Amino acid sequence: TLTAAAEKYNDVQNLNWWEDIMADKWGTIWHNPKWGHWAVRGRWQGKRLYFSQLPGRGGKLYTCTSRDMAEYLQGEISKEIEQGSFQPARYKQERPLAFDKFAERWLRDVKPLLAYKTWENYRGYIENYLRPLLDTTYLPDINYAQLVQLFNTIDRSPKYKKNIHGCLRKILNDAKRSGYIKQMPEPVKFKIPKQVKEWIDADTQRTIIKNIRRHDRPIFEFLFATGLRPGEARA
Repeated sequence: TLTAAAEKYNDVQNLNWWEDIMADKWGTIWHNPKWGHWAVRGRWQGKRLYFSQLPGRGGKLYTCTSRDMAEYLQGEISKEIEQGSFQPARYKQERPLAFDKFAERWLRDVKPLLAYKTWENYRGYIENYLRPLLDTTYLPDINYAQLVQLFNTIDRSPKYKKNIHGCLRKILNDAKRSGYIKQMPEPVKFKIPKQVKEWIDADTQRTIIKNIRRHDRPIFEFLFATGLRPGEARA
């Protein structure tokens, strides 16, 4: 504190030097006697803001239980303001830009706009892969290196990984269009080996059809004649 600094150095010049350092920090540190925690208060872009949560690893928030934690929080906020990357939501308990929260809301919002099967696929990608891996990661913090590491941990085919990546790109693109993030990370490229298709020759097809019950043959004959997928043939 300023008082402790004055007592330690007993020098007015040193006290002024300490005040100059503190003047470069955003806001003021305050102890909330009602809740028993420390906080940083100040004005930013015309709004009065109050922060008592310190982000830790993985985006988890910790309440400032000491002045040291509040001073560290003040330093982090000041640094981000100076770099032009400050986002108040990063320091709030309710974090709308945490991936898990945003993805949940995004999935709900796009449901009326998509075919049900497409929406089901997106939900599977998010619940089985993206949410477990990204969890509460702050959207603006997602970068290319993190995406490469993420997709290296998914034990699926390159084509399936590309589908998951496409879902994530749609989420981030909508976040960018809504103004939540300034830019999207570089896309991850997947090398998909060309699949060699093995076709059944005409004689084998006729042999198969002869061994199918007569009333079931038309749908197979239709598939052979048109080359449609089973789902398309059913439709």
